Amino acid sequence: MALNKKSWIVHGIFFGLFMFIFMTLFNGFFLEAGFPARKLLLSLPVWLAGGLLYGYILKVTKSLPR
Repeated sequence: MALNKKSWIVHGIFFGLFMFIFMTLFNGFFLEAGFPARKLLLSLPVWLAGGLLYGYILKVTKSLPR
């Protein structure tokens, strides 16, 4: 089943946001006892870009013939 034009973008953004929340906010709150604003501003675009890359790879691999 191939992903349509925009579903891979939505999957990627949600994956990136989940990873941002879990890796930056969750770890910062429980392990580092805080999170500076600079770290938040730098890590959000990185996780979103990673999520979009994940979504694109998902799209490409789902559209390959088996």
